[in-house]
Amino acid sequence: MRVREMVEAAAQHGPQPDVNRAGCPSRLVLEHVTSRWGVLALAAPLERSYRFSELRRARDAYDEARES
Repeated sequence: MRVREMVEAAAQHGPQPDVNRAGCPSRLVLEHVTSRWGVLALAAPLERSYRFSELRRARDAYDEARES
């Protein structure tokens, strides 16, 4: 598919995301990714594969260490 065809196809699916617009759905994604745990959840799988419960336990252990 050529770039022009891709742009035309995207235009048919509604307005383009604009994070500067208050109602933009991509803002919600950015909020989660840039949250305290979003960065850790994205970086952890770089080491190895994790199960969701492993990530949750690691997060809880980190919280406990920060509080003490």
